[in-house]
Amino acid sequence: MRKHAALGGHMVDFLFTIALFCAFAATSLIVVIIGANVYQGTVRGMNENYALRTSLSYVSQKVRQNDGAGEIHIGTLDGVPALVLEQPFDSGSYQTWIYYDDGWLRELFTRADADAAPADGQPIVQLAGFEMEQDQNGMLTFTSRDGEGGSAEIRLCPRCGKGNE
Repeated sequence: MRKHAALGGHMVDFLFTIALFCAFAATSLIVVIIGANVYQGTVRGMNENYALRTSLSYVSQKVRQNDGAGEIHIGTLDGVPALVLEQPFDSGSYQTWIYYDDGWLRELFTRADADAAPADGQPIVQLAGFEMEQDQNGMLTFTSRDGEGGSAEIRLCPRCGKGNE
């Protein structure tokens, strides 16, 4: 009778060890799943923040680089609102067009008299939206939008742009 009781005691120890191992494995799996979700959310947020900041920094630098070179104004490229940076060269006048088309902030550098279409521009950064405005004093306002409803805005006042003569 003693052998049988000892065998039952070992069975309880074995089942307790298995139950403890299963609880540890389940807890570990839950922690890994939660960590992966947090990581995905962080990466998604960083990418969207990167796109917002990059688009506004890019436009800001372009305006600053071209401020003294020529006229800066908002125009349209085949019906698409665009920032137009006029640049005179010895060989003629050129324009840099920065605009939002087909989910991308794009740039197109071309002769002022050339025919161009929005699809001709180089994609810079992918966004959910990009708006630009210029008030009567020449102040430029740019707003970037991401896919999660976030947005960022920058306001620039060119020293030599249209409206500041």
